[in-house]
Amino acid sequence: MKIRKNSINIILILTLILSSCISNPFWQDDDIKEKSITGKIVLSDNEDTCDSVFVWLEEFNLSTYTDQNGEFKIVVPPVESQNDGAGFNGDYKLYFWLANYQIFYATISFSNGEFASIQSHINENGEFLETVNLQKLLSINTTIIGDSIEIKTFGNNDKIYVTVNLTSNINSEFSIKTNMQSLPFPYKGQIHTGIIFESLSDPTIKSVIPRQNSCDIVTTRFLPFSQIDMNYEFEILASDNIRQICSKFNVQYDSFNISSGDYKVYPYILFPTNEVPDGLMNSIDENLLNIRDGYFNIPIKRDDAVITIDLGN
Repeated sequence: MKIRKNSINIILILTLILSSCISNPFWQDDDIKEKSITGKIVLSDNEDTCDSVFVWLEEFNLSTYTDQNGEFKIVVPPVESQNDGAGFNGDYKLYFWLANYQIFYATISFSNGEFASIQSHINENGEFLETVNLQKLLSINTTIIGDSIEIKTFGNNDKIYVTVNLTSNINSEFSIKTNMQSLPFPYKGQIHTGIIFESLSDPTIKSVIPRQNSCDIVTTRFLPFSQIDMNYEFEILASDNIRQICSKFNVQYDSFNISSGDYKVYPYILFPTNEVPDGLMNSIDENLLNIRDGYFNIPIKRDDAVITIDLGN
């Protein structure tokens, strides 16, 4: 009788142990692992920060940005959430994009919504086998003559001279697009437009030294390792308690009000988009190429100028 009683106790104990393991959430976590694609990006010019590189997986339409260390993680949804529950099958491109760097993609293979057993760029855990290296196309450096503008009395105008130096970093030709405005009679030639003032205290405040709707979008071709300077000149006007910035030739720009403060200054430049899928751009912003809307969301690395404006308000 005692032996039979001990046997029953052992069975009860084993049953409790198995039951607790089944209901234990940690057990479940080990059994159901999150699928994700992870890796690290470096830039060819050894930038200290590799943040803000846009990473996008086509078809899935999943995206993220790299962190300060250049690392990224894209969580792949469970099979039942893919392709109306059918799971994706095939090879899909994972894109890495900074506007002034060469776009790069890696192919990720899926089978019934899971990582396929044969891969070129990741291991079975979704980890990249090698660091992704992005090649720089163009260096963008903006400078301003003088680091501050002061207007102490009404009618005392001052000028801002801005130069944007563009340097090709690759051994092949490519092009960019900028905005140019024809000068009115009796002036001849064109001037660049599209300089942006972004408040350092509140980056959501952005003012564009505007361009006419009729301005030309000009394609500039870069030869290997060539340099081009784009020069701008603007006036700050102070009269009737209204302070504005306009072009030096007073072309029909929509001048805008500006307040005192510190500003980051950079140009409006478009890069070739024929290699960038529409789906990638739309996943960032459907108006990505509009200077007044989506343009500020374009991932890009620049050396911007900083200016302090004191209007004596």
